[in-house]
Amino acid sequence: ERATVLLRYQGGTLKSAESLQVEGDSARVAWTPGPSEPLGSWEFAVSDGTTESAQVKVWVDDLPQQEIPARAASDRQTPTTVLPPVSVWSTLEKPGQELELQVELRQGQRVVLDVAAQRLGAAGDLEMIVTDSTGRTVARSDNLGADLDPLIRFLAPADAVYRVRVREGTHGGSASHFLRLSLGELPFVSGIFPLTVSTRTATPVTRIGENLGDASRVVVNPSEAGELSLPEASRALRARREWKVLAVETPAPLEVEPNHDPKLAQEIPVPSTV
Repeated sequence: ERATVLLRYQGGTLKSAESLQVEGDSARVAWTPGPSEPLGSWEFAVSDGTTESAQVKVWVDDLPQQEIPARAASDRQTPTTVLPPVSVWSTLEKPGQELELQVELRQGQRVVLDVAAQRLGAAGDLEMIVTDSTGRTVARSDNLGADLDPLIRFLAPADAVYRVRVREGTHGGSASHFLRLSLGELPFVSGIFPLTVSTRTATPVTRIGENLGDASRVVVNPSEAGELSLPEASRALRARREWKVLAVETPAPLEVEPNHDPKLAQEIPVPSTV
C-alpha cells in the first residue's frame, strides 16, 4: 500500500513533504507557519508517490482573520464594527450585495485598506468607498491601474467612526465573488528609490509608502549585476508587488538639484547609469 504524502509549496517551490494519516476518505491537517515563513499564497497537494492531486491555495497572514457576511445594499442597519488591524473575509453571493463595516479611527492615523479578490482568483470588479460620520466620502478606489483590486491609503482627518463599503461595480454576485479586506495602520510599500544601484559601492535605498518606520531605509551592496531583492525587514511589509533594484557594473549617481541651468549641470562619469 502506497503512503499518502502532504506536499507544501510556496511560489512553485516544494517546501516540505510529510506523511499524512488518512481515515476513510478524508484527512485532517494542522499547520502553524513559523515566524520566518513568508506571507501570501501557499499551495497544498496530496500524493501517493506516483500521482499528485490538484493544488489547494492557503493564504498566510499575520493579522487576525474575521468572516463577515455581505448583505443587500438596501439593508442600512448598523454595519459590523471591526477593530484594526484585521483582515475581513466576505462573499458577495447575490447581485446587489455589499460588504459594509464601520471602524473607529483617530485623527492623524495613516490607514491602509487593501482589498484582495482577483489576486486570490475571485471574480468581480470591486470598488471601495470610505465615508465619515456625516456620510461625506473621504476616499474611494475602484481599481489600481490594471489591477482591479481596490486600494485606499488615507490620513484620518478627525476622530470619528468611519464606514467602509465594498461593492461589485457591475452589480454582479456569486460564490466566486469573494474578497479579503485588510485594514489598519499597515506597513505598505508603494515604491522604492533609487531603482538602480552600482556594484561598486554600498547604496542606501528608500522604501516609499505608509507606516514603514525604520524599515523605510535599507543599504544594498551587490556583488554582481542583475536584479536584487531588498534585505528582509524586521517585520512583514505589505505590497502589491515585490520591489527589486537593478544592480549595474557602472557608477549609478543620483541626480542633484538644482540643475535647471547649464551652469548648474551635474558632472557624471562616463559610462554611468543615472
